[in-house]
Amino acid sequence: MEPARNGGDCRAATGIAKVCAGNTDIDIREVNEPQLDSEENKPARVPRNVLRLMLAIVIVLALVALYANVQRWRRSQLETVTFTPAQTASPSSATP
Repeated sequence: MEPARNGGDCRAATGIAKVCAGNTDIDIREVNEPQLDSEENKPARVPRNVLRLMLAIVIVLALVALYANVQRWRRSQLETVTFTPAQTASPSSATP
């Protein structure tokens, strides 16, 4: 096993955990503090203009979907396809 790049030895005996990261400064006092109701903890409020824009986009998409379905229904009502076979020339009329 190679030694760690910071010079520490990463090998550990059974049952002993060894950290290879070197010195770490972790302040755990802030982890256990109760959360206070401050401006940072309140959920962000969405402006009314953004909500109106989102609502307008949803309404426009719904209208486009409705228009597409109406056009599909109308097309099946209006369009009819008629197949006519091509006229084949008889061999007697093709020779002069």
